[in-house]
Amino acid sequence: MAYTWDNRVKYVVRYMYDIDNNGFLDKNDFECLAVRNTLIEGRGEFNEAAYANNQKVMSNLWNEIAELADFNKDGEVTVEEFKQAVQKNCNGKGFGDFPSAFKTFIATQFKSIDDGEVSDDEFKQAVKEHCQGKSYDAFPTAFKSFIANQFKTIDDGEVSGEEFKQAVKDACVGKNFDEFPNAFRMFIVNQFKTVDVNDYPCWFQDGEVTIDEFKKAVQNVCVGKAFATFPTAFKSFIANQFKSVDVNGDGLVGVDEYRLDCISRSAFSNIKEIDDAYNKLCTEDDKKAGGISLTRYQDLYAQFISNPDESCNAVYLFGPLKVVQ
Repeated sequence: MAYTWDNRVKYVVRYMYDIDNNGFLDKNDFECLAVRNTLIEGRGEFNEAAYANNQKVMSNLWNEIAELADFNKDGEVTVEEFKQAVQKNCNGKGFGDFPSAFKTFIATQFKSIDDGEVSDDEFKQAVKEHCQGKSYDAFPTAFKSFIANQFKTIDDGEVSGEEFKQAVKDACVGKNFDEFPNAFRMFIVNQFKTVDVNDYPCWFQDGEVTIDEFKKAVQNVCVGKAFATFPTAFKSFIANQFKSVDVNGDGLVGVDEYRLDCISRSAFSNIKEIDDAYNKLCTEDDKKAGGISLTRYQDLYAQFISNPDESCNAVYLFGPLKVVQ
């Protein structure tokens, strides 16, 4: 069921383009994509000229997509409408025969993985020539290795911090926990396993951690306490989280890195919303230092999960929040 055409199209809409997670495509998704693409291209730096260009591209793209797929002209493209558009315009055709809107749509997915060595066009052409219409077993070794590497079990000394961060970015960003590769899910569960059952109960014996279980663990072992008194598992997890956000490894989370971290979880149509949150998060000392240090990050994280005060600046640690349904 997971690999049927129907589910694959739903997957594309839900996890690649419906970035405001409202269940359908609309103009706001493309406005948010303009912000996201600008930040990804600039590695967190927000370039006004690049943003203006991305706005134009995304505005045109939305107009084309709406023309192709918004059949009832209500300003929204539902999953069903998108499926109909794909069926009508793409099924049975090669990439070169797709409408320009769909080709642009696909091209945006490759911007985030361009490391300066393989261009979007080169990667697309390679996929088209070597993989299109083939099963995984028939893929060239290089492509199979690339895919396999995304799902390797995290080892103890064979995967560097940088490799781990890249693997997380490639395999997890934009997905919910259930869709993470098994190696990542096990890694996260192991981070939160309660070892000392005499101090507090262990909720992880079934191999699953529900939101309520996690909240209960935080309540029992973190609320009202300072970072130094947190269980080792929580302290390790927070330290690893800092490393994943500190992309350039300078020991500080600057505004560029904060922006990239924010767009990995949520959709924003205006960069000001993110920057305002960063300014509310930082103290004058943070700003003078050039960003959030590990020690400050640990303290802020501790406050984020343990301090019920909604007015503390730590509430902005992960950017502007939205209500979780």
